Amino acid sequence: MSLQALSSQLLYIPRTYPFSFSLILTSAKTGAADYMTQIYIEKRETLDIKRNVAFWVFGAWFLGGVQYYFYCNIYKAWFPRAESFALLPLREKLKDKAGQSQVVQQVAIDMLLFEPFVYFPCFYQNKIRIQGGTGRDAWNAYVRNVQADVIEFWKYGIPAFTFNFTFCPMYLRIPFIALYSFGWTAYLSFLRGAER
Repeated sequence: MSLQALSSQLLYIPRTYPFSFSLILTSAKTGAADYMTQIYIEKRETLDIKRNVAFWVFGAWFLGGVQYYFYCNIYKAWFPRAESFALLPLREKLKDKAGQSQVVQQVAIDMLLFEPFVYFPCFYQNKIRIQGGTGRDAWNAYVRNVQADVIEFWKYGIPAFTFNFTFCPMYLRIPFIALYSFGWTAYLSFLRGAER
């Protein structure tokens, strides 16, 4: 089997069923990152099930659902050149100033609006409520941590999302984010997972 045939077979499911693939992949990835963090990094003797469920659920509904809708539907409408730009060869990308501008705009919207004001509030609401806290507890945790969280996120998110919006076709945007965010999620789990 040629490399091209293998690649085509591997991409069949995400290309054919991008939303379903995103939900399953991001849920499993997020739960696995928290599991790894609890057992291997924090060296817990037993898994905090509520905490792990919070990560699984957040992975499915937010990372697989909300992010899929935002990056693959809303961005497609707001940035009509996004998909065609991602498919261009690098030499053509370097000449396409309008496409480059749309990448910068996508990254800016994501880093300055979506992550601080959608992702992090949803993360805290999901995690703290599943762990037995209140909406007020979640809001207080968000307010207490948002500045540090966003600065940490930008260190890795800006280059990762620039790559994503430059090179990944729409159906691979969420799988790429899942790959990148395995490390981010493990870090977030370590940093904020035990916090209530």
